[in-house]
Amino acid sequence: WHRCSYSFPVYFRKRARTVCTWYQRVLYKGVISMTTKERLVKDGEQANVAFLKLKQKYKPHDQQVYLIVEGKDDIAYYTCISVRYCKFANSEIICANNRDNVIRAYDSTDWNVFSKDRVFFFVDRDLSDITGEHTPVSQNVYITDDYSIENSLFNEQLLFTTLKVFCGLNDLNDEEIEVLSNLYQTAQAAHAQVFLPIMSWILCWRMNKASCNLNNLNSGNFFRISQGLFELKDEYRVDGAIESVIHSSCGVQYIPMDISRFSEKIISHGGIQKYIRGKYVRAFFVKFLNSIVESLPAILPGRSKPRTIVTFGQGNILQLLCGYMITPNSLDTFLSKASS
Repeated sequence: WHRCSYSFPVYFRKRARTVCTWYQRVLYKGVISMTTKERLVKDGEQANVAFLKLKQKYKPHDQQVYLIVEGKDDIAYYTCISVRYCKFANSEIICANNRDNVIRAYDSTDWNVFSKDRVFFFVDRDLSDITGEHTPVSQNVYITDDYSIENSLFNEQLLFTTLKVFCGLNDLNDEEIEVLSNLYQTAQAAHAQVFLPIMSWILCWRMNKASCNLNNLNSGNFFRISQGLFELKDEYRVDGAIESVIHSSCGVQYIPMDISRFSEKIISHGGIQKYIRGKYVRAFFVKFLNSIVESLPAILPGRSKPRTIVTFGQGNILQLLCGYMITPNSLDTFLSKASS
């Protein structure tokens, strides 16, 4: 399945150059009409709520700073990071619920009334570099380096920090560090290989304006990590198995097609590590971390299983570790410049 190629009827092979047009016309005709309209109305209402909150709270003559972010997890991270910068120490955060709503809130703001020195927007890059989706460029808009802020946060450096702070492994020698580092990098590469076609399908949907709910897809169900070794579950090794699941989970009808052109777009724009969803990066990190904690005696002979006072899960990992995460250079530059 991971070769990202499929055989389909001659009728469609002859029309390979227009397969995306066909895909959009046949697959989404009658399906996208209602769901997309309903979603756009709902998103518009949510965007208005975010803007109205700002409008109600904003006072022209005080110095209160406002941060508009995408989701609830962003509230935790940007609250944690903003206190390191004097100007943002007492900032108020408004959640817009998704990327599009943050952008709509920005576009709705009258900058003759509101000050760009007091209202800031934090936007995930998402797949916009490839799809060409509108993303405002402004002194008060921060755009993540990769798909989301999580891509820059959940990395090997954070892994070792977590093992030291929460697991008491502050005396790892060079050989042990190398073993764990090699395991992490190998597992990360295997994870990326599995998720390249998944992100290619998502890119296909985005470019064809398909209505899909990505939040319904639990990426952690596809794989296991045991003793630091990444393994795709048996049921997903069958051709078409993953494709079928991601389509049904996200509410998109599955019609096999060649998605290699979308994989090529991802690779040519910076690679899968740059454009994999942040939630998938987080799920991988949590599974790998728990695997190391559970299997440390088998991975590093002579070591006992660490005692931890917390449980690492996808729901709490950001809140637990945000204070130990290294601020991305681009974000540090943005906040420092805004504070000056």
